[in-house]
Amino acid sequence: MRRAGAGHVRDIGGEGVQQALLRLMEGRTVAVDDRHGDAVEVDTRDVLFIAGGAFNGLERIVRERGDRTGMGFAVPLEAPRERCDHLLPGPEPEDLMRFGFIPELVGRLPVTAMLDALTERDLVRLLTEPCNAPVRQYRELLRMEGCDLTFTAGALRAIAREAMALGGGARSLRSVLERVLLDPMFDAGGTCAQLRVDARFVGGVRERRRLTA
Repeated sequence: MRRAGAGHVRDIGGEGVQQALLRLMEGRTVAVDDRHGDAVEVDTRDVLFIAGGAFNGLERIVRERGDRTGMGFAVPLEAPRERCDHLLPGPEPEDLMRFGFIPELVGRLPVTAMLDALTERDLVRLLTEPCNAPVRQYRELLRMEGCDLTFTAGALRAIAREAMALGGGARSLRSVLERVLLDPMFDAGGTCAQLRVDARFVGGVRERRRLTA
C-alpha cells in the first residue's frame, strides 16, 4: 500500500487496482477477463467481498492514533509504553486511508476487524497440516528428482520464526522455504539423494545471507 508521508515514490500499493475493484464491489454485472483473456460477465450483486491480509504496519497507525500526551487536567494522559496488540481497538477508516487505501474503497468495506497475529505454533501447523502445505509440496518436488526431504521439529520452528520476522504472515513461509532449499533444489537428482533439514541448517542459510548482503 501507498503509505502516508512516503513522498514522491512509485505507487506500489496499486491505487489503479483499487479503482478497478470499485466496479466489482458495486453489485452489478461487470466484464472480467478469464485466464485465456476472454471477457466474461460476472454478476456481483450476491457476492460477499472480504479483504484480508497481514497489513504489516497498520497496527502502528492504530497505536499512534490511540497515543495521547499533554499537560494539565483537561488533556488525556500518556498511554503506557508497553501494550499488547490484541488489546488494540479495530482500525478506523482514517487508519486505513493513512495505510494506503483510497476513500472510495474504504467506504465499500463497512465492517473492519483486527485479528491476533499468527503465533509460531500457528505457522508450524500451516507448514505441515493442510493438504497442500508448503512442506508437502517441496517434499513432492524433490521426490520427483530422487531426493528424500525431511524436516526436524526444530527446523520447522526456525522457519516459522524467520517468517514472523519478515512480518508478512503466512505468505512469508514460502519465501523462507525457498531460501532454505535453494541450493539443495539445484543439487536434487545429482549428489543430493537425501536431505534432512534441521534448525542449524536453517540458521546457516540466514547467516550466509547476512554475510553476503
